[in-house]
Amino acid sequence: MTHPIKAALAMALTASVGLAGPGFAGGDAVGGSPITFVPPLVLPFVGPEAPGGVASAAGTQAIVDSLNAANRFCAAVPQSVYAIDCMSERLEAVARSMPQSGDYADARAALLDASAKLHKLATDNAAAGVPRVTMRSSDAGGIRTTRPLVPVDAAVLSAVGEQAAEVLAELETVLLRSGEASATRRGHYDRIAVAAGSNKVLLRSL
Repeated sequence: MTHPIKAALAMALTASVGLAGPGFAGGDAVGGSPITFVPPLVLPFVGPEAPGGVASAAGTQAIVDSLNAANRFCAAVPQSVYAIDCMSERLEAVARSMPQSGDYADARAALLDASAKLHKLATDNAAAGVPRVTMRSSDAGGIRTTRPLVPVDAAVLSAVGEQAAEVLAELETVLLRSGEASATRRGHYDRIAVAAGSNKVLLRSL
């Protein structure tokens, strides 16, 4: 059975390409037009200048919701070759919305590190001749990916997806160990680790 969101996004992509003429053109993508799709990302904080302090149930829930939204966001991409760098970009977006200090600082650093590793996997295995595209949500004032996404060569996508899943497994381990260092934040880091690790399923399915 076709996923209804993915089907809708595929139609949106077809319409976008059709309006642009042959191939990809226009928009603010590098060599391609933006893909319109949902859902928007739920950002827990306003940025690195946000107060750090002690982890809270509300703050942790917002991070978990954002990581779960990243999974839905990247799973709905009509062309799976973009999924790995999509996950990289979404992890970075979540991390950069978090405070640089306080209880969430180690989690922020771990997410940024995993994001960088996923992006390197994508760029090291990039598909030749396939455009990098910027994606945006279709709702009014919706979010846009902070950079164009790198497509992975379809011939190696499955293998690279396994490597990407290992990056998330490592991220999950780092988060769990970081939580063990403090009784105050242990439960919070456990929840973030589970949410981050759940994205392995998507990457292993490529």
